[in-house]
Amino acid sequence: QMFEAAEAEVAAHRARAEASPFLLFHNAAYDGQRLDVEVCVPVTDVSDFSGVRIVDGCTRAGAATFRGPYDQTPPLYASMLRWLAASDYRPKGPLREVYHRFGADQRGYRLPKAVLADRADDYVTELQVPLR
Repeated sequence: QMFEAAEAEVAAHRARAEASPFLLFHNAAYDGQRLDVEVCVPVTDVSDFSGVRIVDGCTRAGAATFRGPYDQTPPLYASMLRWLAASDYRPKGPLREVYHRFGADQRGYRLPKAVLADRADDYVTELQVPLR
């Protein structure tokens, strides 16, 4: 619902429609806590919106991409966090969940077929942990 509202709000200013939307998890994701999540939809100009900001990129990240339903996300994030704890790397900013192919209702906006999936088995999601 959050993505649907955000996509409809920025439809006229959406950066290339195929630009991937994503979530930022500002607390440890999937650890039983209430999540602090930020919805991110790429736009061409942030000056036309209140509450919109530029999200910094990162030069280094641990990442994993998977195809299929989102129920794979919690165990994959847990695995990534275990890898991070055993490495010399430390997180630099919130965890990211990037949606390359996904389902969308498209009420008040349209996305290209290339990014849409009719079935959860066809979703493509990338999990990222920015690193320092």
